[in-house]
Formats: sequence, C-alpha cells, structure tokens
Amino acid sequence: MVLLASGRFTTLLVAAMVLIAYIAKVDKATTTSWYAHGDVKPENFLLGQPNTPEEKKLFHVHLGLATRWRDGTTGQHVEYDQRPDVFRGTVRYASVHTHMGRTGSRKDDLGSLAYTLIFLMRGSLPWQGYQGDNKGFLVWKKKMATSPEILCCFCSVPFLNRHFGDGRKYEVR
Repeated sequence: MVLLASGRFTTLLVAAMVLIAYIAKVDKATTTSWYAHGDVKPENFLLGQPNTPEEKKLFHVHLGLATRWRDGTTGQHVEYDQRPDVFRGTVRYASVHTHMGRTGSRKDDLGSLAYTLIFLMRGSLPWQGYQGDNKGFLVWKKKMATSPEILCCFCSVPFLNRHFGDGRKYEVR
C-alpha cells in the first residue's frame, strides 16, 4: 500500500482495503478491550516495514485519547458524558458529536475514519483552513452544513452509495 506524496491513496481499492482492515481491527479491539480510539486520522495509521512478514499489516497507533466505552468490571456501558468545554481529538477528523464535547464512542471512530478516507481520496476536506480561537466551532458548523453528497462529490460512486447491498455492480478503476 503506497501513499502518494500528496498524502492521497492511489486507488479506491486501496482505501477500501484500509477500511476493511481497520474495521476488523476495531471489531477485535472493542470486543476484547472495550476502548474507542478517540483520534482516528491518517497520521495514526502505519504499515509494516517493507520486505517483512508485516509489510501488508495495518497498525493503528497513538492510543493516548482512547476511552473505555464499557466498564471492565461490570461489563455495562459507561455513563454518557458531555462537557462542551472539553475537546479531545483532531478537529479536522473529529465527529460532530466530539465537537459537542460528548464522550467518544466506536461510532465516532467510524465517523472519523470516513473523514480520513475522504481526505485521502480527495486530498482535502471542505473545513480545512480555518484559523483562530474559534476554529473548532467554525469547523463544527461547516461539518453540520456539508451534506454527504457534497463531501463525497469527488469520490467514486461506491463510496457515495451508503447502501452497498443494492445489487448494482461497480467498476473499480
């Protein structure tokens, strides 16, 4: 798997392979450790060293913002928490719920993964470039105002279509 100098994946197929590998990792990690990562972004994905058995293995690193979604003792879901004054993660890739100060969940990690894959395919996201003290708020407003169709307008048809089981056949180029 090779990233271009621009930071974009070379093909939709490679992006799909990252998505599949990530979901498999998340499924295993969340069912055994009960943690949500909390900071899914391109910089936190590594590929194994070339010419080793791990060269095609995807590693997800930087667990400093990981939070438990299930109590380790009781097995119960942790209490919902929302503190609008506390933001954890990377503004560019964070889910809308994270911007609102909500405790990160597996669903938020998947939302961040979607932003990450769109960024890798497009090369940018519509909310990049904001500066200043209220950057997080401006990014949140832009995310809320951007429809999936606008966000994915430069992505391939399979990525735009959120119903993959609809019977249509897509050509991967």
